[in-house]
Amino acid sequence: MTTTSTVQVAAVTAATVTPTPAPSFTSQPNISPASGTAGTATFTATAGNVSNGSITSRSWTINGTVISTGLTASPASSGTLTYQETATGPGGTTQSTVQQVTVATAAAAAPAFTSQPTVSPSTGTAGTTYTATPGAVSNGTITSRAWSLNGSVISTGLTATPASGGTLTYQEFATGTGGSASSSVLTRTVSAAASTLVLSPNALSITSNAAAGTLVSNISNVPADVAPTVAPNDGRLIIAGDAASGWKVVIGMSTLSAGTINYTPPTYPGCIWTGAQMAAFVNILKPAMSAAGFGHVRVLVGDHNWHNLSGYTGANGGHLVRDVFAEVMAGDLVDGAAVHGYSTTGKNEFELVRTWSRNAKETHFTEMCLVGSLSNKVSLQQHLANAIIGGIRAGQNSVTFWNLFLRPLSGGRYQPFAPSYAQVAPCATISTDGNGTMVKRPEYMALVHLLKVMKPGARRCYSTTIGVGEASLEVQNVAFANRDGTTGVLLYNNADTTKSVSLIDGPSGLVSYLTLASGDIVSVNYTAPKGVPATGTVSAPGPVTGLSASSVSNTNTLAWTAPAAPDAGGLGGFLIKRGAAAGAATLVVGAAAAGETSFADIDVVAGTTYFYQVFALSAGGLSASSPEASVTTVGATTAVPGAPTIAVTPGNAQNVVVLSSAPADNGSAITSYNLYRSTTPGGQGTTPLVTGVTFPYTDTGLTNGTPYYYTASAVNGVGQGPKGVEQSGTPTVASANVKPGPGLLISDDTGGNAQTAKGAFPGSGWSNTSYTYTPATSASSNRNAVIGPDGVTQDASTQTFTNTGTTSGYASVECGTPTAVGSGTLTGSIWLRGKVGGELLELTLMADPHTNILKQNITLTTSWAKYTIVQPSPTAANKAVLGVGYRPNTFNGSMSFDSAWPNLTK
Repeated sequence: MTTTSTVQVAAVTAATVTPTPAPSFTSQPNISPASGTAGTATFTATAGNVSNGSITSRSWTINGTVISTGLTASPASSGTLTYQETATGPGGTTQSTVQQVTVATAAAAAPAFTSQPTVSPSTGTAGTTYTATPGAVSNGTITSRAWSLNGSVISTGLTATPASGGTLTYQEFATGTGGSASSSVLTRTVSAAASTLVLSPNALSITSNAAAGTLVSNISNVPADVAPTVAPNDGRLIIAGDAASGWKVVIGMSTLSAGTINYTPPTYPGCIWTGAQMAAFVNILKPAMSAAGFGHVRVLVGDHNWHNLSGYTGANGGHLVRDVFAEVMAGDLVDGAAVHGYSTTGKNEFELVRTWSRNAKETHFTEMCLVGSLSNKVSLQQHLANAIIGGIRAGQNSVTFWNLFLRPLSGGRYQPFAPSYAQVAPCATISTDGNGTMVKRPEYMALVHLLKVMKPGARRCYSTTIGVGEASLEVQNVAFANRDGTTGVLLYNNADTTKSVSLIDGPSGLVSYLTLASGDIVSVNYTAPKGVPATGTVSAPGPVTGLSASSVSNTNTLAWTAPAAPDAGGLGGFLIKRGAAAGAATLVVGAAAAGETSFADIDVVAGTTYFYQVFALSAGGLSASSPEASVTTVGATTAVPGAPTIAVTPGNAQNVVVLSSAPADNGSAITSYNLYRSTTPGGQGTTPLVTGVTFPYTDTGLTNGTPYYYTASAVNGVGQGPKGVEQSGTPTVASANVKPGPGLLISDDTGGNAQTAKGAFPGSGWSNTSYTYTPATSASSNRNAVIGPDGVTQDASTQTFTNTGTTSGYASVECGTPTAVGSGTLTGSIWLRGKVGGELLELTLMADPHTNILKQNITLTTSWAKYTIVQPSPTAANKAVLGVGYRPNTFNGSMSFDSAWPNLTK
């Protein structure tokens, strides 16, 4: 049987599929601003518009590196900044057009003084040493300093000692990648050194119970215009007599005790003994006290400001404290010395105190009070670094500060020390606001921190320190073992920067790490674990290795390899020492923490060679030795010096060449100058006329009427700089000024150097410009040692006037007639030359005895010039005097000028 299958076929119709479109940007994104600077600019994107999708990511790149995926970006570096968006939809992914801008490099920040330098002391006299504390600089370093006295630079270091009175200024200069900056100018008024009449001998023996008016001593050789005084003027001794009858010292009040009265210094109404005199008194005092039951009372000698301890000499010579200690009997009886200080430093006295301590003599700091500069830093340096840390480490037995509390007044003064002690600071102040508000000064905080670590009955224990005293700009410390079993450590960071230190307990080997900002005080008390032995032996580390030194931009950089830690305490850091010669590195210039192996010394001078050593520090002390490395400091720039400026003054068959202005040294000190000459403009060539010339230079043997052309160059450690602007001079006979005849004067051709006495007129041996009217305010120097107006003969002198604040009168260098003048016109003349130009003087023609009859104002230049004054009808019966003086009320300080050839004619 046959079976038939039926297959049914269904018709299939293909459906039409429409593809999903891809996303696309209907508007592109954009970014703003169009340009900017790295580190400061923030760029913002405005998103594009997308169809068939949405923005799913963004990307900012700088030089190909992605820095942001948001709508903003702040590039830290310069280059090409790009921005692109990515859109995604059902139909796929697409990206926007790349947007880009250029980012500029940020300009380097200019250096700036974050703190200004300070100068101490605030006042002083000629001969006082002023010290600067450097300011702090951001974005650069201090590259130079300048001390100027009356506009002239006298020092470029951290100290200056003006030799005369005037206005002293100090300023620092910093440089960095972003430019340069100058500190504020600090100004100090320097008083001229006082002129003192010394009575010899200055120790006078007084009879017991001498009556008032009893003659003590005659005073001889008193100048006619000087009235002697006695100090202190307390009535015990007085001045009697006068210039005509003679000056005397007599008893001013009766019942004076017999003995020696010494009036030095003059500010206190008491006696100052020599060491021998004080020793003799101790030999009486101490046995008498013991016999009276007071043998336990300590006898201290001295009581001086401790900066005077190593230099003070008594009235008749000798060291007060040292001489008492050395005396056979008193040396055993006396218990020690007392010292105190008022804005004085002890940085040089620690070894002296240490010596006394070794010899079983006590040292007690009995008084300390800040005077003058009341800054927090100065207070901490003197009270904490000097009196507490430095003194106690040296063996000092006690510290006393005064006053504890004072009431503040206006102008930085404190009651009751106003106005005579206007700048005396207490430990704290209590206001008068009715609430008794207390303000704690640095002196107070120094005592508080000391009392935290030094408890009653404490004994100082051994601790290593990098330095002590205000001169050491490092972290300093002193440590104490207290009766309660704790160890107390007082630390003070006297550096201008933040310092990190390791605090290592020797017996246990425990280590703590501390970071102290500049000026920080930290008091630490701890109890070491009982029965925990040190791991290994506590010992000093070995020496560093691989010490090297390099220099760039006024900075000497040291690098080294640290030694292995000697024990479980590890290394505590490194001590850096410097010297000016091989084997002489003794000055501590800084320190580095345990993890540091480099140090930058910035307190250096370009062109100077320094020698360095680096010592490792641990609980066992400093390493016993160190390699040495030396380097010559390279300045901020290494260029040759600039071009000097010269001036030429012609004379008879000669030209005098002077250095008008020194050039910039460009980072390396100028060592010499070269002088070039030719007889044609610009024809000097390359061979100097004089190598290493000394200015002023007199070029002699020239031909009168022939012009000579000069130029000069400067030399420093880098090399010779460019030549300066050419100057010329034509020697002629006419250019040589002619010295006048003696006229009415005794001839001044003798060249004598004797200065005539006031009230007398020139006699035989009188020399030009030798008559001094007011000795206290004028002085003559380089007598007949200055080349005069003729350009050849050394027959001129230098005169210096010093105004001490007077408003009338004048200081004068004069000449006069030996006899009375008759009737008829009288003419006075003198040749003068200013040192700087613009000196305001007064030419005076007078009749004896110094009666002004005619005045004429003159202004000097830096060239010799003849000045004349004429009196048509002088007084016939008197002698005549020609005077040169400063104009009253025109200057305060000192002025100098050269003078020659004074003359009077009829």
